Amino acid sequence: MNYYMPYTYLSEAMIETLTAAFGLLAVTQPSAASVPPHMQAAADRGSLQLMFPRQVDTQRLEDTLQAFNQWADVHHGSGGTLKGLFLSGQHARTEEASANQIRGVLRRFDAASPQSTPDPVFQAALFLALAQSYDRQHDALNLDLAGVSDLER
Repeated sequence: MNYYMPYTYLSEAMIETLTAAFGLLAVTQPSAASVPPHMQAAADRGSLQLMFPRQVDTQRLEDTLQAFNQWADVHHGSGGTLKGLFLSGQHARTEEASANQIRGVLRRFDAASPQSTPDPVFQAALFLALAQSYDRQHDALNLDLAGVSDLER
């Protein structure tokens, strides 16, 4: 029996623990390019089954993720590649103009991307990619906190 995990990312320790408890695990990945090496190795050993959304344009997915990460960088205070969109004034109208410029750039980016037919599973793949990014960050944070705890002891 395959157990489907509500994760897109599993650490090596989590893979060992869950496969010992349940056996073969099936984990959905946004694309073949986003599979972490240790998860690919577990799949090669046969303890993990990797599943992918069908017919997802991986280049479009990567471009969308890059645009999202640039937007997140700007939101968190980094200028990133969008810094030219912000004006230096302190007026309320300036902020409104910046938001309008950003919207315009995003619309032009969306219009420039080739979309002959809507992809019914693209949004699901995008969600999986964002969830995997969050899960990787969460795992890295837990490892850092465990290292600090070990140093304190």
